Amino acid sequence: IPSADIPIHEKLDVQLIPAVYQNITSTNGLRNRWYKRTQNISEYNYLNLSGWSGETPGFYLRDFKNTVQIAKDNNSQGLVWETSPAKFASLPYLLAAKNNLTDNVAIDNTLTEFCDNMFAGAGKIIYDLLQLWTDNNSLAGGISNRYKLPLYFEMVNDAAQKIVHEPEIVKARLRELKAYLHYMTLYYDWAGDQRPHEAKTEKAAALCLYLAKINRLQLVN
Repeated sequence: IPSADIPIHEKLDVQLIPAVYQNITSTNGLRNRWYKRTQNISEYNYLNLSGWSGETPGFYLRDFKNTVQIAKDNNSQGLVWETSPAKFASLPYLLAAKNNLTDNVAIDNTLTEFCDNMFAGAGKIIYDLLQLWTDNNSLAGGISNRYKLPLYFEMVNDAAQKIVHEPEIVKARLRELKAYLHYMTLYYDWAGDQRPHEAKTEKAAALCLYLAKINRLQLVN
């Protein structure tokens, strides 16, 4: 942050990257310092990049909500996310952020509506799953999710029982979610293997072949 005696021209726009590429202060500490200097600020953030987490869930919802709220409180010029198009791990949350910023709809309300609209009677279970993926109070985020995969599959199987009598389109959506969980399983099996890359080529091949088979589902990029 420029020293107090260095003026910031009123026509200069500052795009702030509060996380990832700085370790001088906390994310919110950096935000607060900049917002005290100028109001011409937008933010550039990152969410579930393929090179970081393979487009598997890799962020905390609480921090995501704070980012949106701080932008609103400080009349930010906008938020940009460099993100993956992961159908379940990214897009629902980005939709919720957009609705909050443009129409002041609570993020959890959008997530609830999304799950109910997409999964009918199993909506509550899928909502709970989206919460688990991003819960900073439990072992979640990135590769740590591998240890909770049995729970995730159990929840999806429970959801399947809830939609036995729902239209086929609802069942198809749940099958897509199952396919995504299987992708997560293969990805974590490969990424969590600490051996050299040469020693786990079979796992890499299995991952690539599976993605090729489910490409039409457009679950990840």
